[in-house]
Amino acid sequence: MAVAGAFWLATMVPMTSAGVGAGLEALRGDWPRAGGGTTRAGNVTADPSPDAPYAFTGTAGQAVVAFDPCDPVRYVIAEQGRPDGSDELVFEAVDDVAAATGLDFVYEGLSSERPSTDREKYQQALYGDRWAPVLIAWSGPAEVQALEGPAAGLGGSTPVKAGSQPWIYATGQVILDAPQLGPLLGDRDGAGVVRSVIGHELGHVAGLAHVGDPDQLMNPEAGEVAVFAAGDLEGLSVLGRGSCVAEY
Repeated sequence: MAVAGAFWLATMVPMTSAGVGAGLEALRGDWPRAGGGTTRAGNVTADPSPDAPYAFTGTAGQAVVAFDPCDPVRYVIAEQGRPDGSDELVFEAVDDVAAATGLDFVYEGLSSERPSTDREKYQQALYGDRWAPVLIAWSGPAEVQALEGPAAGLGGSTPVKAGSQPWIYATGQVILDAPQLGPLLGDRDGAGVVRSVIGHELGHVAGLAHVGDPDQLMNPEAGEVAVFAAGDLEGLSVLGRGSCVAEY
């Protein structure tokens, strides 16, 4: 991984078109709870540890915000701009998050949607009468200004709240810097760096924040850590035990 140098990983949480406040009311509806895609199983081998560092993004008044564990986390990959060989790295990173959290990630295929730091969480014309799925997209500074400079990726999720029920994540987004990361896919070490960036940003989508420990993947500087370490895994296991909610 050192062959590619160090990439600073930025996070933008939440990615939403308007400020999220205590009065936000979610769109209501009886969303489908299963089917419509392919479920992938992960294979994480490291052991979580309650003594290793981890941190959560959270929101005002609620330290831990997570996806509803009783519903699948649906995701799509933006079709345009994908470097050759990148899809499998995305699938591997999603597998790791699924295995560490116990959440059911369902791949719904390719999407024509383009990434945006102003992304709408509800896009009926594109995805139907439900929350938009998590979007994983490749872009660059020309399209997403936040990728200017050393940031190799952005990741985060949008929380929603209905009445007295807890905040949960409705959708999320990962934006990867194709000009920086695409050329690395040509060799194994470079692909490992790309894989770590994808995993890091998906950690943000799940609800993890940065930590200062350089031995954790959620440290903001990519280095020798290729996959989730003990603290990352402990935090992800907590995020997999979020609240099941009746209606959002």
